[in-house]
Amino acid sequence: MLAGVALVSLVAGVVVGARHVSSDQRTGERFVDAWVHGDYGAMWRLLDSDSRKHTRAARFSAAYEHARRLATVERYDRDGDAEDRDGLVEIPLLVTTHSFGTLRLQLRLPISDGHVSWSRNLTFPGVARGEALRRSLRAPSRASILSRDGKVLAEGPAEARSSPLGSTASAIAGSLGPPETPSERAYLYEHGFAPGAPIGRSGLERAFDERLRGTPGGQLYAGDTLLATSSPRPAPKLRTTIDT
Repeated sequence: MLAGVALVSLVAGVVVGARHVSSDQRTGERFVDAWVHGDYGAMWRLLDSDSRKHTRAARFSAAYEHARRLATVERYDRDGDAEDRDGLVEIPLLVTTHSFGTLRLQLRLPISDGHVSWSRNLTFPGVARGEALRRSLRAPSRASILSRDGKVLAEGPAEARSSPLGSTASAIAGSLGPPETPSERAYLYEHGFAPGAPIGRSGLERAFDERLRGTPGGQLYAGDTLLATSSPRPAPKLRTTIDT
């Protein structure tokens, strides 16, 4: 008798705990899973015919890449199942960024008959229709370069580096200058720096450029709504093996 009651309870629990997934929820999860893997083509194919007509695949992909660079995104991860809420499919996302840390945000997708009705605000979670994603970032001070015995080979802001040891130390440390290629400017922008920010062009400044720059901080907005804020994080001083 007890065994029969236990079996009935188990079956009831399975039935109650089962999750009904609508076709629109499945579409939302497929859309986000493709996003996580950077498959913009698969995302675009889930749009309704009107959205595909007004937004070509190349423009669609470019919009997502622009949002990724602007927010300094390193990766997206789905953080739960899709839910139907007030006519929208809501999906939680974890967004790992270079400048703002890891953000927990909700993506709200308008989905009908298994297709997404797309607008540009959907390129980043937490941005409502009619809002634009924007940022305000501030770079940290560039780290000093030291000799083995702690003497300064280079110090000061990236725009005006100097050394109390004179020109010989400066020559060893190397120089900085503006980026020279589109890829260099794009790399700076997607890591939170101005596209024209100075970068290491020779010597130790070039060899350890990424290490010396530190991590920018600032604010990320959806329209006037603050999504994230952080402080600039300077890199620690770089001690080398050079003996002055």
